[in-house]
Amino acid sequence: MRFLVARMVRAAYEALVAFGWLWLALPPPPVDEAGPLLAGPPRDHPERLCPGSPLTPIEQALERELQDRAQ
Repeated sequence: MRFLVARMVRAAYEALVAFGWLWLALPPPPVDEAGPLLAGPPRDHPERLCPGSPLTPIEQALERELQDRAQ
Protein backbone atom coordinates (compact mmCIF):
# COMPACT_ATOMS: atom_id res chain seq x y z
CA MET A 1 0.00 0.00 0.00
CA ARG A 2 2.79 2.42 0.92
CA PHE A 3 4.57 1.61 -2.35
CA LEU A 4 1.41 2.37 -4.36
CA VAL A 5 0.91 5.75 -2.67
CA ALA A 6 4.56 6.69 -3.17
CA ARG A 7 4.35 5.71 -6.82
CA MET A 8 1.18 7.77 -7.36
CA VAL A 9 2.70 10.81 -5.62
CA ARG A 10 5.80 10.49 -7.77
CA ALA A 11 3.71 10.26 -10.96
CA ALA A 12 1.65 13.30 -9.93
CA TYR A 13 4.84 15.24 -9.18
CA GLU A 14 6.33 14.39 -12.60
CA ALA A 15 3.07 15.37 -14.33
CA LEU A 16 3.04 18.74 -12.55
CA VAL A 17 6.66 19.37 -13.49
CA ALA A 18 5.92 18.57 -17.14
CA PHE A 19 2.85 20.81 -17.08
CA GLY A 20 4.90 23.60 -15.52
CA TRP A 21 7.41 23.46 -18.36
CA LEU A 22 4.56 24.14 -20.80
CA TRP A 23 3.81 27.40 -19.01
CA LEU A 24 7.40 28.60 -18.74
CA ALA A 25 7.30 32.27 -19.69
CA LEU A 26 10.16 33.57 -21.81
CA PRO A 27 11.14 37.20 -21.24
CA PRO A 28 10.38 39.67 -24.04
CA PRO A 29 13.33 40.72 -26.20
CA PRO A 30 15.15 43.88 -25.16
CA VAL A 31 14.01 47.09 -26.86
CA ASP A 32 17.19 47.49 -28.91
CA GLU A 33 16.78 43.99 -30.41
CA ALA A 34 13.13 44.54 -31.30
CA GLY A 35 14.07 46.94 -34.10
CA PRO A 36 12.07 49.85 -35.41
CA LEU A 37 8.31 49.55 -35.36
CA LEU A 38 7.72 50.47 -39.01
CA ALA A 39 10.82 48.95 -40.59
CA GLY A 40 8.96 47.43 -43.55
CA PRO A 41 9.76 44.20 -45.34
CA PRO A 42 13.38 43.07 -45.65
CA ARG A 43 15.55 43.91 -48.64
CA ASP A 44 14.56 42.13 -51.91
CA HIS A 45 11.12 41.25 -50.49
CA PRO A 46 8.43 41.19 -53.23
CA GLU A 47 6.23 43.60 -51.25
CA ARG A 48 8.97 46.22 -50.90
CA LEU A 49 8.03 49.51 -52.55
CA CYS A 50 10.06 50.97 -55.38
CA PRO A 51 11.65 54.21 -54.17
CA GLY A 52 10.84 56.02 -57.42
CA SER A 53 7.08 55.46 -57.48
CA PRO A 54 4.90 57.82 -55.41
CA LEU A 55 2.22 56.53 -53.06
CA THR A 56 -1.42 56.74 -54.03
CA PRO A 57 -3.69 58.99 -51.93
CA ILE A 58 -5.10 55.94 -50.13
CA GLU A 59 -1.60 54.65 -49.38
CA GLN A 60 -0.60 58.10 -48.09
CA ALA A 61 -3.62 58.16 -45.77
CA LEU A 62 -2.77 54.69 -44.48
CA GLU A 63 0.85 55.71 -43.92
CA ARG A 64 -0.24 58.79 -41.94
CA GLU A 65 -2.57 56.63 -39.84
CA LEU A 66 0.20 54.14 -39.07
CA GLN A 67 2.63 56.94 -38.21
CA ASP A 68 0.06 58.46 -35.81
CA ARG A 69 -0.46 55.11 -34.09
CA ALA A 70 3.28 54.56 -33.73
CA GLN A 71 3.73 57.77 -31.76
